Amino acid sequence: MSARAVDIPMRVFASLLVFTILLVHGALLGMTDDEAYYWFLAQDPGLGFAFHPPGVVWLIAFFQKMFGWIFGAATPGLARLPAFICGAGIMWLGLGWVGSAAGVSGRPRTGIAALVIGAYAGVFAAAWMIVPDLPLFLGWMLLFTASWEVAKNQKCDAVSFLMLASGAAIAMLSKYSGVIAAGSAGLAILIWGGSARLHALGAIAAGFVLGILPPLAWNIQNDWGSLMYQLRDRHGGGGFSGVRWLKFWGSQLLLAGPALVFFTGALFAKGITGFRYRKGTGARVLFFVLVWMLPHALVFCVQPAWSDFKPHWAFVVWLPGALYLAFVAAGGAARVWRNVHVAYGLLFGALAILMCHVPLLAWFNVSVLGRNFDPRWDVTNDMHGWKGLRLFLDSAEGGRYRALPVIGSRYQTASQAAFALGDAVGAHRVSFIPRSAKERAEWPESGVTDGFGPAWPRLLKPVLFVTDNRYSAPPAFMQAECGVAKELVAMRWSYEARRIKLWFCSPS
Repeated sequence: MSARAVDIPMRVFASLLVFTILLVHGALLGMTDDEAYYWFLAQDPGLGFAFHPPGVVWLIAFFQKMFGWIFGAATPGLARLPAFICGAGIMWLGLGWVGSAAGVSGRPRTGIAALVIGAYAGVFAAAWMIVPDLPLFLGWMLLFTASWEVAKNQKCDAVSFLMLASGAAIAMLSKYSGVIAAGSAGLAILIWGGSARLHALGAIAAGFVLGILPPLAWNIQNDWGSLMYQLRDRHGGGGFSGVRWLKFWGSQLLLAGPALVFFTGALFAKGITGFRYRKGTGARVLFFVLVWMLPHALVFCVQPAWSDFKPHWAFVVWLPGALYLAFVAAGGAARVWRNVHVAYGLLFGALAILMCHVPLLAWFNVSVLGRNFDPRWDVTNDMHGWKGLRLFLDSAEGGRYRALPVIGSRYQTASQAAFALGDAVGAHRVSFIPRSAKERAEWPESGVTDGFGPAWPRLLKPVLFVTDNRYSAPPAFMQAECGVAKELVAMRWSYEARRIKLWFCSPS
């Protein structure tokens, strides 16, 4: 059954609904620190950057080039447009796979599948942020759906070839962990691809090479900076820790949802106990999903026991589980799993989106519990407050500092300052003092110091130095006098969200 078996109007509606929700939500919020950093790099995109391959930066740069003349360069909705498209694309491809695997037809069943996929809050409640994970998930979905078509039909037509190649390229240009997705697609094709194996594997190989060459070239020129960061620098806390591993599982139960986590575990058990019964369409779907799930689980569910982790790294483990749940739910089965997953996911997703606009954590701690609340505890505060920098510099009070170079205390504050100043970036020469060779490759030389880090250099020209309450270390330039010129306090309702200090520094 082709992917066209799914109800096309409902598939279009579900994808457009995802896009619209993400657009309205994301366009109304300021940028997170990492998003502002990717936007800054997109003003002069290269073959890579300090932490990841260049895919997310290229996407921002492309859409800014296409539409920036209409909406302005520093617009949250435009900067995040690639994320909205990726979110809608994930829904479109997911429903297409359900249709191909189950032969789903009719709006009620397609609607059920859309609800199950969309209720994966770990993905869709965060799909408005332009971060490398979103294009990674899109590349993953392209590989997943195309490798299924090859496995099911045992042929690799032009569409499947293009999807495999583009999926591998997008995944590798997004995050280095895209190699696991490419490997999973290759393994599925080796098992079920029949006479189409070589053709399909060639498509994956071609996409992989196209995707890995740009970051490889960048790493060769920059002392293998981003690869070493991912393989070594990011994984502190080496050694087994049961407490850390329990924290990991707690984070997954919260963010992916208990129903999806336990349903995925049940799939593993079903696959092991039913390994001898691998014939039939239903069995092939199950084992295909397990082939995709197991390699990711072996990496992202085991690694936290031995080193530090980020909760979102494992989201890709539960994605095939969500797709399989959509597959069985669309056929009328697994109703309890479906209902619990959808109820939890939609409630959690709605709450997560609401908290970005309403300071619920501050309200609950201050007004309900009656205790002090540090605004840094609420990560949604990171998207508020930086507009005040541009407003201050445009005011009569801030006019005396308007022409000064702006230096951030960290790459995060420098990036937020650059985005806040928007089209004035070139005039302000926003930068920060690089501490390493790979940072010097990313940040413009402002000409305000006599050298770089790691020690504080001597200041040559007056600057405006920017800190906030998360990265609050004051300036320590050699042979310079620094004082606070202005403190900007951003409020959400009656609660403090961010405190930005502007330091005026001049050579002494």
